Amino acid sequence: MRLAARARHAASQAATRERSGLAMQTTRDNALFLRTVRKTHYLWPVLGSQPGLNAALDALDWGNTPVAAATSEISHGRTETRTIRVLPAPEGTGFEDASLAILIERYVTVMKNGQRVMRNREAVLYITSLAAEDATPQDLLAFIRGAWRIEHTHWSAT
Repeated sequence: MRLAARARHAASQAATRERSGLAMQTTRDNALFLRTVRKTHYLWPVLGSQPGLNAALDALDWGNTPVAAATSEISHGRTETRTIRVLPAPEGTGFEDASLAILIERYVTVMKNGQRVMRNREAVLYITSLAAEDATPQDLLAFIRGAWRIEHTHWSAT
């Protein structure tokens, strides 16, 4: 990781008490450590490294859950739209103080022959110890977007 990317990452971590991270950090032991020892919150993506948790979150009623917040950016000839849906975390995840389950959907559209065309769609599930009164959906969406920017900078710089 370049020094500038490390500095941005360190500043991002210092600016908040929440810890966001890569999917490989999404473990029950890490959640327990952060909540009991560090007395901080976690906000983690849930991917294939946690198949049981991924299945439990994916089984939630996302189809009937309204979009709680959205952002849209136009850059490099494409429009990126991100939406967030938030539900209570299911019981029995084994993650210390798991409070909310989050679904982030990202849509990218481009102009083709004068019309907007969907280029890709991505959906990522998250779990957090933050309660609804700790952070608004807009806050969560902004924080997750910030983590994506850091990772993009990291992978672009290598």
